[in-house]
Amino acid sequence: MTKRILGGLLVLGLVASASPAVELKMKYEPGQDRIMNIELGLNGDLDVTGAVPIKGTGKGRIGTKMSLKVLSVDDEGVATIEQSVTDIDIDIEADAETPDGPKDWSVELTPDGGTLTAQGETTPIPADSLKDIQSQSWKIKMNEQGAPEGMDIDSSEMSEEEAEEVRRMSESISSMVGKAALLPEGDVEPGHEWEQVLSVDEITKELVKDNPMLSVVAQMGIPDLKTTYKLDEVAQDGGKEIATISSKTSFDWTEGNLPLGFINVTVNRLSIQGNTLTTLDMTEGFTSRQTSDTELEYDLTINMVFGPDGPAAYEAKGGLSINSNVRTD
Repeated sequence: MTKRILGGLLVLGLVASASPAVELKMKYEPGQDRIMNIELGLNGDLDVTGAVPIKGTGKGRIGTKMSLKVLSVDDEGVATIEQSVTDIDIDIEADAETPDGPKDWSVELTPDGGTLTAQGETTPIPADSLKDIQSQSWKIKMNEQGAPEGMDIDSSEMSEEEAEEVRRMSESISSMVGKAALLPEGDVEPGHEWEQVLSVDEITKELVKDNPMLSVVAQMGIPDLKTTYKLDEVAQDGGKEIATISSKTSFDWTEGNLPLGFINVTVNRLSIQGNTLTTLDMTEGFTSRQTSDTELEYDLTINMVFGPDGPAAYEAKGGLSINSNVRTD
């Protein structure tokens, strides 16, 4: 009898603790207006050996704010969103050891202007130079899985043929990028994993389809960029239902070759590894925060047919660390 009671209590406990399946999706309403705050931290190094050896490092921060305004939503839940840059804050510095001695550069930039410093000489950057960036806006179509389905680019100064080509290419690329959506279709439970694959090779072939000069790029066999997602948990916070999603991104290209006529680049290795944590406000249907750590490593051999003293070869190795924090209000 006692065993039956304990067994029943155990079953009830498991049922009570089990999280129900949920549908993860973005929600859009016409007139909805949000601000996206983006902060990027950069830290990289470069080591070039060969005819002209260079060894350098760079670090900095890039901050920007973007306005996201939903103009319309169709019957399938696809939203047309107008995006624009409303604020810029950049602070980057780099230095290098070269055959001509040490070199250093730095850039500081805000909407009020900034400065460019090279080898101790500072040049002002007027605020007017940033007006074009802040006055531009573009429209992008986003579906309920958080993937782009198209983009409207200003073609007012293009010929009819150029505008049609831009439209076609935009739709093709958006269609391929859209396969790598943030959210899965259908109901999922905490612990569920799903994978999205972005075919870099397909995008490359689309970009060079009408440009014979770059046809060689389409034959490089670039591997896919794969991201594995996991729904970690669904919880209540301040009356809202919040989902936490972790993801790992992987790209590893070895033994690639890019012949460009007088320059031949051999990719010994190009690797991108990233980890991201996404907070999805399920009640209002938007990603309120994303934090990411990404590591880029490269090992390249560069052969040049022409140089100051004839043909030259270089070995370029290095890496770049990117830490990002995106908050949407």
